Amino acid sequence: MALTVARETITARVPALGLDLAVIDHSIKLDDARTPYVEARLTCSRGTDYSVARFRDFDAAMSEVETFADFDALFTGDTFGDFDDWASDLPRLPAVDIAVIDTLDPRQNLRVEVTLTRENVAPNTTTQTRTLDLYLHARHLDASDGTVELVCRSDEAVLIDDMLGGTTVDAGAETYQASLRGIVDYVLAPFGAALEPGTADADFTLTEEGRDPDALKREPGERAWDFLSPLVNAAGLRLYCDEQRRWYLVDPAMYTVPGSLRISEGFNATEAADDIDLSAADRGVPGYAETVVVKYTWTDGDGVQQVAYDSAGAAHGIGRLVEVARPFPGAGAAAALLKKSEGKGRTLDLEALNDLSATPGQTLVATIPNTPLQVGIVSSVEWRSDGTMRVGSRGLTDTPETAWALQPEGYAWEDVPTGQDWTEYETP
Repeated sequence: MALTVARETITARVPALGLDLAVIDHSIKLDDARTPYVEARLTCSRGTDYSVARFRDFDAAMSEVETFADFDALFTGDTFGDFDDWASDLPRLPAVDIAVIDTLDPRQNLRVEVTLTRENVAPNTTTQTRTLDLYLHARHLDASDGTVELVCRSDEAVLIDDMLGGTTVDAGAETYQASLRGIVDYVLAPFGAALEPGTADADFTLTEEGRDPDALKREPGERAWDFLSPLVNAAGLRLYCDEQRRWYLVDPAMYTVPGSLRISEGFNATEAADDIDLSAADRGVPGYAETVVVKYTWTDGDGVQQVAYDSAGAAHGIGRLVEVARPFPGAGAAAALLKKSEGKGRTLDLEALNDLSATPGQTLVATIPNTPLQVGIVSSVEWRSDGTMRVGSRGLTDTPETAWALQPEGYAWEDVPTGQDWTEYETP
């Protein structure tokens, strides 16, 4: 791996309490295959401590130099000054009283603002920052070592927690049956949220043949996410909230995120594994499938137990069964799940130096030993305290290095003169 020197910091602030926490360990994951989309686990110290600004890749850096003078030379002219100053210039936070820690109560609907910063010193001087506005979902105080662990999630967790109380069925969503976007906004409204602009939508008009007339009724005791999720799945769409509390309803087959992530040996990769596992679906992992069956079970308005099936794919084959305890909203979920399973026969388990711009939905280009060059989509990113990230992938394909998608920025297909092979074209 190339010599890389960087300093990383992480801060956590609870605005409602005016409280800054010293984070001494963390794992922050964004994953487009799970709900909630974001989960952060933060271990915070009650005592005076560094707010975690550490050397990253120290061992790798030292393997490239022979003396501290050589290492110190990396900082010549740098804004951090010499090595000793840079190493000691770590922010500290005051000790936090146990009574203040006790106010970190998830029952109070608290928000936690987490900011990650990575300052690269070698081989280049760049700074990356990523801020996440998350919902405090759990707190664990360890009395033995004086630490507190916080579990913070994106706002889907609010809908997962929210149960309809009382004894009255909520049929308000029926007003918006011609538009799934309208139904979602109806459910989000009590939380002061709404969908970002978009065109992905679906019609759930209850008079359509095969659709149960109770499909848009929310029963007492039913959670908001359990009400919305079968509708979103039946439409073949995806509903999620990002780390900035922005809600999106998108078509996963068409939705992409700008940018690309490249992971390669000798550059930023720290570990890599290449797996092909046909038994993943048997273990409940959404993996490769040739056939999908969605089974709906519910009790209708007459008190009769009902069952309906939605299926897609081959008559026989490696498959996945999904069971849903809700009225049948119409066919579509099985086909959408099958499409998501395409290209999942091969997965790469990648670890690389932290890149705070990495986001699920970006193009992934991976070059690892003994495996054909792979191009696919980033499905998950997990930033960790040791300065590395774990990257999940989907839709991987073997790709020749001359592929158009791998060319540097500046290459435009329409700029290639007629009759000239594009591989011979040079960017002006």
